[in-house]
Amino acid sequence: MLHGILLCLAVVISCSARAADLPDWLHARLGQTSAAVAKELGDKAMRLDPPLDYGAVKAKLLVKGVPVGGMAMTALYQFDGQDKLAQVLLERRDAGSTPKSFAAIDGALQEALGKPAAACAKTRGTPHTVERRWAAPGLQVHLT
Repeated sequence: MLHGILLCLAVVISCSARAADLPDWLHARLGQTSAAVAKELGDKAMRLDPPLDYGAVKAKLLVKGVPVGGMAMTALYQFDGQDKLAQVLLERRDAGSTPKSFAAIDGALQEALGKPAAACAKTRGTPHTVERRWAAPGLQVHLT
């Protein structure tokens, strides 16, 4: 049964030095306001009202169909209490969230970023969890 499968990719970018190398949905920089990010994303962005609450951050903007490793993901732009961009969460919550789609995204990230700095898997019990983390100056990527 595929219900309850969630594929998440959280991307944190702290500077724009790599912006030319990044896909359109990542050109927003940390610290920008939701209005500035919405303007940069243009009509691809959907404003969430009310925002999705993730505790310390709230997703105020959403872009559907973001391609990562050949998979269409949903990008959720998460802002802190001062309305500053804190991270971009990419997720896939449908029947397409499979070990095969995880492997495709993992492969694309490894091709772009190299071997992950950390990798772990919990395959006993439910839910199964696999995680990869990459870190570079100004960039953190978490794939779960």
